[in-house]
Amino acid sequence: MTCCECRDLYRTFERRSNQYVEARSSALFRVNPQIATRKQVSLLRALSDLREHQEECPWAMVAEHFANSEN
Repeated sequence: MTCCECRDLYRTFERRSNQYVEARSSALFRVNPQIATRKQVSLLRALSDLREHQEECPWAMVAEHFANSEN
């Protein structure tokens, strides 16, 4: 991906994914699962933003075309 926005959205997704995993594995999760639930919602929003952008991003479309043509 050479698109700056794709890269930023992907980094946000990775960061929120890590935060969700940390929240799920913390001792607080056993006491208050809402913490992990909030992190999961944030993770899903980041994934949705990334996918939405990639549907219209010409760089992502080209990368997907090359990935599909290699198979």
